[in-house]
Amino acid sequence: MKFASRIPFFILGLAACNSAATGPRTLGYTAVANVVTQVPTQVELHGTIRNDGSQSFTIHTGACSVGYRLYSYSVVQSLASPVYEFNPTSELCMAIAYQKTLAPGDEYAMNSGPLTLSGVVAPGPYEIRVTMYHDGVVGEASAGQISIQ
Repeated sequence: MKFASRIPFFILGLAACNSAATGPRTLGYTAVANVVTQVPTQVELHGTIRNDGSQSFTIHTGACSVGYRLYSYSVVQSLASPVYEFNPTSELCMAIAYQKTLAPGDEYAMNSGPLTLSGVVAPGPYEIRVTMYHDGVVGEASAGQISIQ
């Protein structure tokens, strides 16, 4: 009877060891959109993935891993759907894979070449959010307001 009463604690101990061994993945995302030209409006996107966790882990990305979403300023910002989304994983690109091990506090930069926004949506002010694709996850960070001509 004494052995049977200890089984739940043994199982709980195994679960705790397994959780600690794999470690939590806590990621932070930041983004910047640099305007290259006003007319037509072109931007370069710069995203950063940061390991805010307590253990190292490896991320996997591809050559086409940075996209963006445009949100209208005329719509209430809370839970608004993007008016336009560029998902690079659905575009033709070279299938080059990258992997990077991030120690706690380390960052990984992801960048795009110049992207033309003019003609994609009507001229006006938009919030641009950079999307970063890795390991089947989409991280998103606001890069601020942009005026599209």
